[in-house]
Amino acid sequence: MYREEYAAAGVPMLPVVYSIRISAECISFSALALVVFSFIPIFFGNRDFLYVLLIGLAASPVLYYTVRFIHKPDRNSSYSLFKFSSPYLTVVFGIFALLRFV
Repeated sequence: MYREEYAAAGVPMLPVVYSIRISAECISFSALALVVFSFIPIFFGNRDFLYVLLIGLAASPVLYYTVRFIHKPDRNSSYSLFKFSSPYLTVVFGIFALLRFV
């Protein structure tokens, strides 16, 4: 986390304004919400087993690194969560597109 750099620059980013623990909880909640919302189409008629399987596989690393980040909010775990949660929405849209043509 770049808390010191943000503070020195006067940029009120989440880790500067709140504690590391609260920042980790907010970031983890956002990642969990992203995963939960990706399963919502199941309740609106998309009950395709392949969709559930692919979304579940894509969500697994995000969930793993979210739990890891909650338990140990350090620079390595935050970067790992970032690496997997950032492209997650693109993967979900890719799964939508793939299953539309399959």
